[in-house]
Amino acid sequence: WKIEKIFLILSLIIGTLYIFILPVGRAPDEASHFYRIYELTTGHFVSSISDDGIIGSMEPSDIEIIGDFKENNVTYTEIINSLNLYPNEENQTFIHTSAYSYNIFSYLPHTIGMLIGKSLNLPLLVTTYIAKAFNLVTCILILYLCIKFIPLFKKTVLFISFLPITMQAMASLSPDGLTIASSIALISFVLYLTYSYKKELSKKQTSLLFVICLFLSMSKIAYAPICLFLFTIPKERFGSTKRKLITIIAMGSIVLVTLLAWLFIAPSVQSAYDSSAQISTIISNPLKYLAIVLHSLSANATMYISGLLGGYLEWFNVVLSPIYTIASFVIFILLCNKEKQIVITKTTKFLSIAIFAIITMITFTTMFIQWTKTGETIIDGVQGRYFLPIILFVPIWFLPTGKSTASSPAQRKARPLKTPQNYYLYGFVIFESIYAITTIACTHL
Repeated sequence: WKIEKIFLILSLIIGTLYIFILPVGRAPDEASHFYRIYELTTGHFVSSISDDGIIGSMEPSDIEIIGDFKENNVTYTEIINSLNLYPNEENQTFIHTSAYSYNIFSYLPHTIGMLIGKSLNLPLLVTTYIAKAFNLVTCILILYLCIKFIPLFKKTVLFISFLPITMQAMASLSPDGLTIASSIALISFVLYLTYSYKKELSKKQTSLLFVICLFLSMSKIAYAPICLFLFTIPKERFGSTKRKLITIIAMGSIVLVTLLAWLFIAPSVQSAYDSSAQISTIISNPLKYLAIVLHSLSANATMYISGLLGGYLEWFNVVLSPIYTIASFVIFILLCNKEKQIVITKTTKFLSIAIFAIITMITFTTMFIQWTKTGETIIDGVQGRYFLPIILFVPIWFLPTGKSTASSPAQRKARPLKTPQNYYLYGFVIFESIYAITTIACTHL
């Protein structure tokens, strides 16, 4: 079997287990995401603001059970007992939600699933599980196509997809799963057009590039710079350098206008601390701010890597063994260093590093402004999972560089007929999935 078919079968089985083993509300900020998705199903695409300045929406009173699951160490017995609850449409209350900045792009599969459940008049939690399932299947199908068409890094994409933190995001109401899948899709499509496809882009392919860029940028604005990777596509795919620049700039302009339009109509992001003082620190003393970022990276590097590999699940209350995270890190590095069959240009390598650095700085700056107290020397709120959408850039750094040719941006050293199977990798992803699922289950039994 081809590697993408093995991925499809394993991911559907393991992902389904994650859906039912991971209680609703236990993924990071999942309660807020639930409120926002339910709000979208009522036709309110922009969250309301109360007279007191609180951002939220009018929601049925019986959905607090989701919030209870977040606050308490919920058991599976409590979940089963809540499966027959229906939302009370008559007794509505105004509920604050921290997910008001997310738009319909972030929750498209979740919203469709919840609308189906509501149209069938199903109990609240049953409807919620349908929304989770729609998100999981959508992400899996996107990643399946990525593994199928990406010319290299197939095993790396499979490895990233089965990380416990990735599976948790795809099997929950969080928009992170769709963001991760969209970012991998964009990088995979660019690599396919660069190294596998040898003709000019068709209108459908150009439209698909634009749709992926729009979805990714609208899902989380911080990851919009990934769209800059389009500049690595050779000019021959567009017909000329001029057409390449016009096409990419036109797509970028539409995406930018759409982003600005959403920022204009959406409620302003509320900071936990004095954001104006933090902004003043960045502007008045950028070197001091850079030192704070570097200090945060050095002080929390282990925590970021562990979080990236799934060492902390749910609300960081499910902790996997350091032995697992070390083994996972070693396997990832080996996968990055293994694929050498393509020689890339220095521009491609430089741009992949630059995009990674830009998004890292955006992430730290956002957390510094919104979640860090004035005077702190370490930025608070940064989590390892924030780097999942850009982790596929890392194996590009390991590829050898060379000069470009007229027909291709780089020469292929070898053209393997098929990707050889790696049963040790399959065994590891099965092991890590069973380990993570069992650890979560023991927490709630």
